[in-house]
Amino acid sequence: MFQLKNIKIGKKLGLGFGIVALIVMIVGSIGYYGMARMSQEMVDLGQNRIPVLQNLATLNYERVDIRANSLTVVTLESQENAGETLQRILDGRKKSWEIVDKAWGALLSAPRTSDQEREQIIQLESQYKAWRSLYVDLDKTIEQITLNNDADQKKVLYAQYRELIARMIPISDTMGATFDSVTANNLVNTNQTIQDNTERAGVLKLVNLIVIVFSFVLVVILSVVITRSVSVPIMASVEFLTCISQGDLVQEVPKILCDRKDENGDLARSMQIMVENLRTQTRDISQVSNGLVLSASEIASSVSQVTSGAQENSAAVMETTTTVEEVKQTVNVTSQKARDVADKAQQGLQVAHDARQTSEKLAIGMQHIREQMTQVADTVMKLSEQSQVIIEITTTVEDLADQSNLLAVNAAIEAAKAGEHGKGFAVVAQEIKSLAEQSKQATKQVRSILGDIQKATGAAVMATEQGNKAVDEGVKEATSARESIQALSKNFSESTQSAAQIAAANKEQLMAIDQVASAMQNIEEVTNQNVASMRHLEVAVQSLKEMGQNLTRTVARYKV
Repeated sequence: MFQLKNIKIGKKLGLGFGIVALIVMIVGSIGYYGMARMSQEMVDLGQNRIPVLQNLATLNYERVDIRANSLTVVTLESQENAGETLQRILDGRKKSWEIVDKAWGALLSAPRTSDQEREQIIQLESQYKAWRSLYVDLDKTIEQITLNNDADQKKVLYAQYRELIARMIPISDTMGATFDSVTANNLVNTNQTIQDNTERAGVLKLVNLIVIVFSFVLVVILSVVITRSVSVPIMASVEFLTCISQGDLVQEVPKILCDRKDENGDLARSMQIMVENLRTQTRDISQVSNGLVLSASEIASSVSQVTSGAQENSAAVMETTTTVEEVKQTVNVTSQKARDVADKAQQGLQVAHDARQTSEKLAIGMQHIREQMTQVADTVMKLSEQSQVIIEITTTVEDLADQSNLLAVNAAIEAAKAGEHGKGFAVVAQEIKSLAEQSKQATKQVRSILGDIQKATGAAVMATEQGNKAVDEGVKEATSARESIQALSKNFSESTQSAAQIAAANKEQLMAIDQVASAMQNIEEVTNQNVASMRHLEVAVQSLKEMGQNLTRTVARYKV
């Protein structure tokens, strides 16, 4: 037997599953072959032998039935009204012949299962032809008997029929014996096939049982062998690793594991290398941890001294920073006051500048108002002149209205004189009179309105003259105010420049103090950072010392 320890685990599992698959394939192939053979023979029974037996039974039954009907015809010779019975026999005979022809054709087309059956069918075929030919003559004779009404002629036909019957009976008997022989032969073959299939099924069951038992035993053996080949080395490796996990590095990997060629051998060799590396690393770590504890103690002492000096420097820098911050606040207050003065002066300068622009605009506006007032006065004078012209026009219109009224009265008189022919003219004269009255009333209203306009125009002329005088006074006062505002703007400009110079000086001083404060703050931050770093370093050194001690205790657990 080949050594399983030199085969990889994957190949072992593949070999085991392959053998199982091969056994399953063998069992399946045997069962499939047996079932296919039995299925084929059952299909042969269903498609070939049983239909042949059915066709033989049909032919034999129809042979007997036709023979019985043929013998019945002989008994009808003495009956007077046998025509209907004979016709019924002929009609039934046609259906029987259809069944016989169909069954005979199916029997001839069926395959032959043996030479004996083939010879029997050939013999039956010759008998069937003679039998069928004889019945053609019998059926013709029955038709002639049915159609013939002559008694003497019927006797002759019945005599011929009896002769044909005498010839038919031996042929029918022989044919029946052949049917029985063919049927018996088919029954024997069918029973033999069934018996063969039964025996084959028994053998197939026995073979399958043997193969299944053998397969089960083989699978159990393979499972045990492969499982032991895989699990035993793994358990040995687990036991070895347990010792390693407990700190025993003195243990050696069993040589039997290292000599294996499978994955367990690879694992054993890797574990051996791992143990050797652990031993070396443990020795090195032990030496390093001892030196680490000594170095950490020395570093901790130095860090404590540096931390004390850094704390003293931090206190001095903090005091200096506080003093610079107070100076900075004082300069901030001074700078803020200077900026406020500069802002107020700038605002006053802006107000003076705006007032100067406003006074100039006011003077220009007053001059423009004086020009407008002059134009308004001229326009009012022209309006007064136009009103006088309109009054003259209204006077003329009023005169025309009086004349139109007089003409209308005259026209009415003349229309009255004309009688019926002057009625239309009288209506026109009345309308003209009405229009004249309306024109006169409108003229009076216009004259009244013009009177009011003349009064308003007079008042506007007087107001315009007073406005011109007020505008002249306003122009003089605006000119005086502009000169005063210009002098004030000059003073504000000088104050703004002085305040700006003070603010710039304070700003430069504040920037210098900010730089000093920033520098002191940076120094303070750096000092604080150094103190914090030294404290962290002190904690780290203490932790390093503790880790070195822990590492020493941990390494001491391992045996090398």
